[in-house]
Parts: sequence; C-alpha cells; structure tokens
Amino acid sequence: MNTLCRPAWVMALTCRLVDRCLLGCLLIKMSSDVCISEVPSPPINLRVTDTGSGTISTAWDAPKSDGGSPITGYKVEVCRSGSSVWTKAAEVGGSDLSCEVVGLIDGEYYFVRIHAENEAGISRRALEMSQPVCARRPTRKSSGLQF
Repeated sequence: MNTLCRPAWVMALTCRLVDRCLLGCLLIKMSSDVCISEVPSPPINLRVTDTGSGTISTAWDAPKSDGGSPITGYKVEVCRSGSSVWTKAAEVGGSDLSCEVVGLIDGEYYFVRIHAENEAGISRRALEMSQPVCARRPTRKSSGLQF
C-alpha cells in the first residue's frame, strides 16, 4: 500500500483574499491520524475474451497497487486503428474485472485501454493493448488474446 499516515499535528494555512486586500492565517488542528492515498497503478493482464459484430469483450486483473484506498472503478476507452483519438467506452465498478465494449463499427480494428480509479483519482498510466482487435464475429473459436 502507498498510504502515508502522519500523527496528529497542526497545520498553518495562509489565506489571501486579494479582492478585499485581506491577509489572514487559518489554523487547522488535526485530532487523529491523517492518511493520504495516491492514485492506483494501472490494471494488469488485459485480454480479449470475445469479439462480435461491433463488440469487443475484455477482461483484466486488478492493479498491483491500489494506492492506499480501494479501487472504486475502471474507465474503458477505445481508439480506432489509424486514429489518435481515445473515446470513453464504459465505466465499471471496482469489483468488476471485465467489460463488453459495444457500439463499435463492425469489421473495424480498435485499441482498448483501461484506467483504474480510487478516491485519490485515476491511474496516471493506462493498461493498453499493443495490437488492435477487430470488432467482428470471429471466423473460428478464439483462445483469448493477451496484451
């Protein structure tokens, strides 16, 4: 875990109200431990579990580090091969480790990437496919591609 806990302490915060030319100081007293979380690392082991007409189903494993607070969700994005524009495809809960991306153009190739999220924010990097996947019904049984 990447949680930073500090004992009770007093912090001085200087406040400026520029529009009223007022300078002041505010004291905040913390009566218990202060725990600071970081953003999580990206998920791991992204894989395609199925493809269909205009769909790509993916699965992944939880990040190695949750940043010190539970994973609250995953953001799934797609980018059409040949483009540099990423589009939000879905958001799933923190306990969900799979997603079916729908509404894709049948027969087109897409990259997929996944970000993890916790109370501190979204992972700085995403887990991204290195090869595009075609959004069409497979012609033969696929054993699952891993990226």
